[in-house]
Amino acid sequence: MTQAPSKRVAIMQPYFIPYLGYFQLIAAVDCFVIYDDVQYMVGGWINRNRILDPGKEWRYLNVQLSGSSPNKLIHEVDVDPNARWRRKVVGTLRGTYGRSPFAKELMPAIEEMIQFPAAGLADFLTNSLQVLSRILGIDTEIIPTSRKYDNTELGRMERIVDICGREGSTHYINAIGGKELYGKGEFADAGVKLSFLEPDLSLSEDMALAQVQGTDLGLSVIHLLFQYGPEACHHLVHRGKIV
Repeated sequence: MTQAPSKRVAIMQPYFIPYLGYFQLIAAVDCFVIYDDVQYMVGGWINRNRILDPGKEWRYLNVQLSGSSPNKLIHEVDVDPNARWRRKVVGTLRGTYGRSPFAKELMPAIEEMIQFPAAGLADFLTNSLQVLSRILGIDTEIIPTSRKYDNTELGRMERIVDICGREGSTHYINAIGGKELYGKGEFADAGVKLSFLEPDLSLSEDMALAQVQGTDLGLSVIHLLFQYGPEACHHLVHRGKIV
């Protein structure tokens, strides 16, 4: 009798509308765990990202925060209750992608995602990742650490092993940058197979032939969605390589 493959788990901090490689990692696993009970990094990419407008100028999209501090955990940081920043983000998206081929299809769901009435940053980002995953055709379960595991007293690797064990998994997949942090041998000693997701940020042949202006696969995945549409992007999210 052939043994069923182990459930695959990945763990990452949440980011606002991240790039394609982040969603390739989500698509590669059965359970995607959001590290929202770790330190909030001021000035990082947790609550902001960038797109490219038709004039080839960067535009930043920011989730405005209330009382953010490096002394807080991500799930302790609040979203600014003033609706002005949400209107600004929606306005920027409309101005940049309002004439794109997929604006009519995508804009209602994206606007609803931005208007999601979460008081906390972690809840807002979790919902955003779930919405974008559905648009991309990804059905991976997404779980915030603060809501389930309560194991912050453990060291970094010990937390990962503990989460894998509680999810019934013996296969942990990390972003490729984790090669600098983790060795496969030490995970094997703990009974967990360690792999890495090497993102593929190349366009498929038919997308390259379309020659859409301003395409950059390192931008927020929203840029690709409006340029090429959900169906084409669905194929891109499954092109990451597990090594």
